[in-house]
Amino acid sequence: MPWSESVSGAMGGVRQVNLALVMLCVLLALPTIALQENEDQLNKDEGVVDKLIPGTTEGNYSWVEWGSVAMCPLGSFAFAFRLKTEPVMLLGDFTGLNGITLYCQEKSTGKLRPCVTSKIGKWGLWGDIFMCAAGFLKGARMRVEQPWEAPRGDKSAVNNVAMECQDGERMVGDGTNRGQWGEWQECPEGSAICGLATQVVPPQPIFADDVSLISAAFYCCRI
Repeated sequence: MPWSESVSGAMGGVRQVNLALVMLCVLLALPTIALQENEDQLNKDEGVVDKLIPGTTEGNYSWVEWGSVAMCPLGSFAFAFRLKTEPVMLLGDFTGLNGITLYCQEKSTGKLRPCVTSKIGKWGLWGDIFMCAAGFLKGARMRVEQPWEAPRGDKSAVNNVAMECQDGERMVGDGTNRGQWGEWQECPEGSAICGLATQVVPPQPIFADDVSLISAAFYCCRI
């Protein structure tokens, strides 16, 4: 449920408290945490047990570097997410999804921790915050437009993200409807999403077709 809908009173007390904490994070622009890119080190120090890549864009993108791995502080996990999206345009160069932010919360105390993000594209606006009613995020899937699906040759790559909570609630982000949904991927039993990394194409020369976010990885940590 996006936070803008939750104000109507449909939420319980727990979600309302979390909403206030998340909005404080947004207003204060708390710093993100970017930790080691070495996955062996992540496995050792952060308790990472799996990595989900619920969608990727096909094509000649092997040269595109991944952004830094951004991890929730130790002992905290993601319970909400937010997308940065460029709206569909009839004219002009459309880029779809440009960024993903995760909001972290300590398991033991419920305290809000810094929100985290990886590489972000330059286009679009941040949308609603989608937040679990209880527990943490445990699964994800992405909506991806492959190059051959793009109208008029205007490629857009990843267009939306949906995420699943521990209680089974599934939340679809406010990206666009271009492309096709991939399959759900879920963290192993006893773990939840604790970080992410994104693969974003840098701006191209003038008159070249821009795309932005072409793939994302979500890290699962032991609870």
